[in-house]
Amino acid sequence: MIMQNKGFTLVEVLIGLSIATAAAVSVAYTIANTNKVADAGKQTFIATNLAHEGLELTRALRDDIWFTEGVQEDADWSDEIVVSEDINKTIIFDQDPTEFIRTVMITQDDDHDEYINVTSKVDWTSARGEGKNVEIKEKLYNWYVTPTP
Repeated sequence: MIMQNKGFTLVEVLIGLSIATAAAVSVAYTIANTNKVADAGKQTFIATNLAHEGLELTRALRDDIWFTEGVQEDADWSDEIVVSEDINKTIIFDQDPTEFIRTVMITQDDDHDEYINVTSKVDWTSARGEGKNVEIKEKLYNWYVTPTP
């Protein structure tokens, strides 16, 4: 009767450990990248909401002008918003207490008195040190003026 040794050779153990290590590193890399993508998505979500808030604040300013002075049927409502020192700043309504910087710019088209152009932009620096931004543009209309073609 011949006795056979049961067990693994050193080469088999090393190959098994190499495969297990490669799998563990792959899983760790995937988890790390998932966390980076989730963080970038969170920052973009916050920046988008801040940009929308800039548009909403501009609408509120327009509505305040309408309610305090009465509805204007001419373009006077837009003149006050465009030249307003509170709105045409790089950072409006005080600086956000975050790493995000919001800019709202309002311009008036000389050919069209029925609307103003509002651009709300949010800039921030990502975790990798890259400059990122979200920009939303909108035309804010005076509902009481008939649009020109």
